[in-house]
Amino acid sequence: MTPQTLTTENHEIAERVFTDLLDGHDLALIPDLYAADCALYGMTGPEPIDREEYETFLSMYFEAFPDLSFEIEETISDGDRVGVRWTSRGTHTGELMDLPVTGKPVTVTGLSFIHIDGGMITAVYNNHDRLGLLEQLGAIPDSPRKMVGFVLGQLRGRLARR
Repeated sequence: MTPQTLTTENHEIAERVFTDLLDGHDLALIPDLYAADCALYGMTGPEPIDREEYETFLSMYFEAFPDLSFEIEETISDGDRVGVRWTSRGTHTGELMDLPVTGKPVTVTGLSFIHIDGGMITAVYNNHDRLGLLEQLGAIPDSPRKMVGFVLGQLRGRLARR
């Protein structure tokens, strides 16, 4: 297999993640795309999650944003790695963690670096705009001035409880 063939095949796998799994909300594809020992970084924090936790993570988002869609903005492939710059959009009509339903539309951008071996995804390094998502949902202030007031209010509340 030539390096060009490998790059093309890996690009197609990464594209399936965004078009079929994420945009299509097809969780049944996870075992077909992700190796059993796949590590996914940046989904819920600094520690990686496994394939089963990823399915739970996606289920939560698909329930909170039933119209969630993903658009690939740009890709780059190099051997066993594919980089994807993407945008997701959806409307918050279901509970998300402790956030009540807002009915607000959101747009989130992100970057994912996907490592593929033998036709299966072995690792994903993801970085998306969590802060922007929380601002759009009204969970945190959306301007520096409001943020300072928010943080000071939180500190005052903690000090008052002491």
